Amino acid sequence: GLKALINGCKHLTTLKLADAYGLNDAALTQISEHCHKLRYLTLDYNQRFTDTGIIALASRCNNLQHVDISGCKNLTDSVLKALAKYCTLLTDLNIASCVKITDQGLKALHNCVLLVSLNLFGCREITDAGLIFLAPYLKQLTTIRLSQCNKLTDKSLRSLAVNCNGIKEFNINMHSGITRGGLFHLEKNLPHITSFFVDCGNFMSLE
Repeated sequence: GLKALINGCKHLTTLKLADAYGLNDAALTQISEHCHKLRYLTLDYNQRFTDTGIIALASRCNNLQHVDISGCKNLTDSVLKALAKYCTLLTDLNIASCVKITDQGLKALHNCVLLVSLNLFGCREITDAGLIFLAPYLKQLTTIRLSQCNKLTDKSLRSLAVNCNGIKEFNINMHSGITRGGLFHLEKNLPHITSFFVDCGNFMSLE
């Protein structure tokens, strides 16, 4: 079983448990007790994982650099606060569709100054307040995904343009708070941009 596996893999650096529906927080706690050298962790789309399990991992696996907890919809801001506190080497964070994440969690990430990639797709509760606060700390950022974050406006785009001009890949969808002017300003001020994806969907106006 899992316990036997992790007992024999104490030097494990990469663990992918995507769609592992049979696992829960107890399994994550076991992993945290034995796999302290983890650097790459993928736990996406498991509704049985809660803050308890992820916080146990974050507090004991301080070398984590890549964390993918996308689609784990029961996770809250407490998870981001724990990652920011214990995992300061974090470079790649995917919290897409973690729908309970708010500005408070996002603000906690100011301690993760090495972040290169941040996926916030579908984090529908975050607003300009959270992203504008965080942006000045993301000097290393090259990739950000903001599609389906429909509470964001052009103010967030301007903040990213000013503070994160190393961005190479950018993803967003059109909605009432995002205008053509905001997108133009962002693209104009990102000299290294190589991928600029805007999903217009059924949103017809680009005024």
